Amino acid sequence: MGPTIEQAVQQSLAAFLQLTTEGGRSDTSPNVARLSTAPMRWGMGEARQGRSTDVLLAAFRSGARTAWREWSAVAVTHQLPGDQLAVFAERVFAYIDRLSAASVAGHADQTRQDRPRAATA
Repeated sequence: MGPTIEQAVQQSLAAFLQLTTEGGRSDTSPNVARLSTAPMRWGMGEARQGRSTDVLLAAFRSGARTAWREWSAVAVTHQLPGDQLAVFAERVFAYIDRLSAASVAGHADQTRQDRPRAATA
């Protein structure tokens, strides 16, 4: 499972960097829709394993904190102006919000699919 998670994180980071270099906002870019399939699959996988979204969302929060700690340290080292650092922070956390929402949606979709259908008379 470790290599799968590592690959997913790398893909998510690459997608974020792509959105950021496009100059668009990571929360409103039309290209972000195609990037939500992976986190939807993550949510679906959690549901199939019988787990709630709590662990998955905790992983997103932890990942966001780790990424922000590293990226902000680099930005400060390179003396990025505060207003630009604030814009970057907004983009980072908006992107994490999108990933989290997509994973919750995937979990909900899978949960609905797994529910036994009520017998009709």
